[in-house]
Amino acid sequence: MGWKPTKDQKETFKQARDADSNYTFIKSEGPLRNGCKIKWVGYADGKTYNGTIVNNSYGDKTGQHTFTVELYDLSDQPLQKTKLVKGRNLYNRLLVHDPGNDSAIDKKFLGDKHEND
Repeated sequence: MGWKPTKDQKETFKQARDADSNYTFIKSEGPLRNGCKIKWVGYADGKTYNGTIVNNSYGDKTGQHTFTVELYDLSDQPLQKTKLVKGRNLYNRLLVHDPGNDSAIDKKFLGDKHEND
C-alpha cells in the first residue's frame, strides 16, 4: 500500500493551491542551469523560496530533471541549506529567474551554433 496524505497535509496542499492566484508566475526565457538565481513557490507547501541552483541533473532512466538549490533568506543571505526540487515542480512555479554565468555561456554557444548553420 502506498503513502496517503494526512488530513492536515491535504488542507495545507489545498491552501497552497488556492494561494496560487496571489502570484504572477513567469515562463523562463532560458535554461535553468547552475548559477541561476531563482525564486519560486513550493508545489506542496505554497511557501516562497529564494536561492541559487548549485547542481542539476537529468535522470535518463526516469526522464526527470532535478535541481539542487542553495536557499537564501529574504535579504539574500545564505541559509546553509539546500533543497532538492524536481523540474516538474519548478518550471511552472517560477516567480523570478536570473540566469547565472553558465546560462549566459549556454546562450552564447547556442547563438554561435545557429549563426554557423
